[in-house]
Amino acid sequence: MISVQELATRFCVNPETVRRWIRNGDLQAEVQGQRHLIPERSLHAFLEKHPKYKCFLEIETNENGNIYFALTSRIAALEVMADSLKDQQMFIRSEIQNLKRIMFQMEQNKLLSRCEKGERS
Repeated sequence: MISVQELATRFCVNPETVRRWIRNGDLQAEVQGQRHLIPERSLHAFLEKHPKYKCFLEIETNENGNIYFALTSRIAALEVMADSLKDQQMFIRSEIQNLKRIMFQMEQNKLLSRCEKGERS
């Protein structure tokens, strides 16, 4: 179980944001005394609906408790992923341009064909 404050710190959000998720039913919590505690199963269900927060749970401190090193490692991994996405985006844009070029040529051929038929009539 994780507290509202712990989850807020982990997700880099205000604790009130976590409380709002609980109030809105986005995140299930159990009340123990004055505190809301989030069971692990509820956290997993929340992450399925809100996958953008998954990366925050993947950040771990190293053996010396150095979160700075862990964050720089995570940034490096995300930069590699971003570069890969840029390559994929460039390929997709290129394919789109090729398909548009083919469609334009088809339209031009159709017009040319109509003109030739019109001239023969």
